[in-house]
Amino acid sequence: MNIIETEDLPKIAKLINHLSIEFTRRTTMPPEVELLQELDRDSNWVSENYDILQKYQGKVIAVRGQKIIAIQDSIEELLEVLEQKKEDPALLLIEAIPQKDVAFIL
Repeated sequence: MNIIETEDLPKIAKLINHLSIEFTRRTTMPPEVELLQELDRDSNWVSENYDILQKYQGKVIAVRGQKIIAIQDSIEELLEVLEQKKEDPALLLIEAIPQKDVAFIL
């Protein structure tokens, strides 16, 4: 069994305080950062599942939490549905799933 010497207590307290502050700093993020991370996860999910999403060719989808929450034929219709559902489009990933024969020039 290890015995902690009295003179070590201030060092131990300082270390515990530092670890506590570092843990809090790393686990408490501003909501904007959390939103960006969620959008990034959703974007990765769309990319990873693009083959499956081909059944929605020509549609526009809204994604949150790696789930499709709305599907419509146009962005205007999608925005109407999101408004009815009381969803803020700014907080969602919105993707158009192109037809197979459509090419994009970037």
